[in-house]
Amino acid sequence: MTIHARLLDTGLQSGAANMALDTIILEEVEAGLSPPTLRFLRFDPPAALVGHNQDPAAELRLDYCRQQGIAINRRVTGGGAILFTPSMLGFELFWPNSAPGLGRDFAQITARLADLAARAITSLGAPAAFRPRNDIEINGRKVSGTGMAFFGQGWMFQGTVLVENCMEQMLRALRVPVEKLKRREMQSLLQRLTFLADELGGPPGMDRLKEAIATAFAEGLGLSLSPAALSERERARLADELAHYQSDQWIWRRGGLGQADQVLRAQSGRLNVVLLPEPGRRRIKQALLTGDFFCRPQRLIMDLEGALRGAELDPDRLRAILTPLLAGDGVELIGVEKTQLVAAVGQAAAKGAAPWPGFAAEELNDIYPIAAELGLAGFNRPRTLLLPYCAKDLSCPQRHEDGCAQCGLCAIGPLYDLADELGMRPVSITSFEHLMEELGALAAQPGQTYLGSCCQAFLAKHQDEMAAAGPQGFIVGLDSLTCYDLGKHEAAYAGRFESQSRLEIDLLTRVARFLAGRG
Repeated sequence: MTIHARLLDTGLQSGAANMALDTIILEEVEAGLSPPTLRFLRFDPPAALVGHNQDPAAELRLDYCRQQGIAINRRVTGGGAILFTPSMLGFELFWPNSAPGLGRDFAQITARLADLAARAITSLGAPAAFRPRNDIEINGRKVSGTGMAFFGQGWMFQGTVLVENCMEQMLRALRVPVEKLKRREMQSLLQRLTFLADELGGPPGMDRLKEAIATAFAEGLGLSLSPAALSERERARLADELAHYQSDQWIWRRGGLGQADQVLRAQSGRLNVVLLPEPGRRRIKQALLTGDFFCRPQRLIMDLEGALRGAELDPDRLRAILTPLLAGDGVELIGVEKTQLVAAVGQAAAKGAAPWPGFAAEELNDIYPIAAELGLAGFNRPRTLLLPYCAKDLSCPQRHEDGCAQCGLCAIGPLYDLADELGMRPVSITSFEHLMEELGALAAQPGQTYLGSCCQAFLAKHQDEMAAAGPQGFIVGLDSLTCYDLGKHEAAYAGRFESQSRLEIDLLTRVARFLAGRG
């Protein structure tokens, strides 16, 4: 069966105009006022785009973007932040449910359409393949990312092709999350990404790339593509609605909840939870759920945040509110488990009533329970103190070894002294494998618990594995720039990260004394 569809090329547009057109075309196609549409889009000036559920301040280096004239905006689709330069090509398929052949399953649609895009790239001479959840790769290196947005009786699928190399600009504009990059999977970010021009020995030409994608989609979906412009309705709506997508309300609406010493935070993988209590700390004044994930329906996260406003700051009551909402028909989270979201909200709420006298909310936000509860139910006095090797002095001969000469050149020595005083066994963790060995040894001794410290990026990647290892523990976040902030990402992933992390010594010491005093 042949499906008649529009081939639309909107050319170079601002970030705001492109985001406005995403919504406008999706709504017009969904309503049957415009035909199914394959759209090509580009950006000028360059635009740093956060996912629909993200906070720009957390995902972008705002000062750099402003200095370089990089526009900041928010996508209709979920997922992570991207930098879109004029050399890149975006492609989008807008589809009504009434059209046959593709259904509404996120994973199935993504796999089918990303495979078609991979065929298009392959036809240019670079062997590409789809890699779940939403990437297209050439020889294992990402050249394209994809995403989706559902609306009413229709949806939009979109992808980005990295054409000319702009790696340095990407690293400077985006706060690239270290938790996405396991060392055993890659040696450096440069080896994880690739650009079509580098693979082909030069840019393929924008017209040639568009033709390849259009041909692959037409043949793969049975489309009869007819070049056409925006409809009169779409042009009128763009003129009326562009201001909204240029506004602070659209771009910044998911950021900035109160003062740091008031909010309650929790982190679980790609999800970040922030709760702002009302005066008296009994109810939630405002909630913020952000991160690198996709959801359906599109307004799910805003509905969940709305349901949390005014609710009692009690984990059990919040679980009772969220669970039925997440179990509703057509509700889907991709990239975050529903149980993960409920647990993270409960963890943040628990900090509002945690029995930790003398600790401010801001400090509790830097304390992460692992297979434990902030309420400390069943938590025994810790007998092990786990410390990261990267906090040792750079000249230390034991920097990459378990142990410490307690020479006083860095914070590790005084913490070893503290461990001795409190009857704890100090351990310098030299790798993830070493950490798991230590946790396994503790798990073999029922009732053994631990206190440790690591960066948030490491915790976000390995929190579930640490919890699954068995023993209860608490982690105090350390105050340190990532290897990307320091411009040493290549050395970090070659195993030669030679910068010194900075521990939250005062907080770690107070937590150790507090937990030791309970046993």
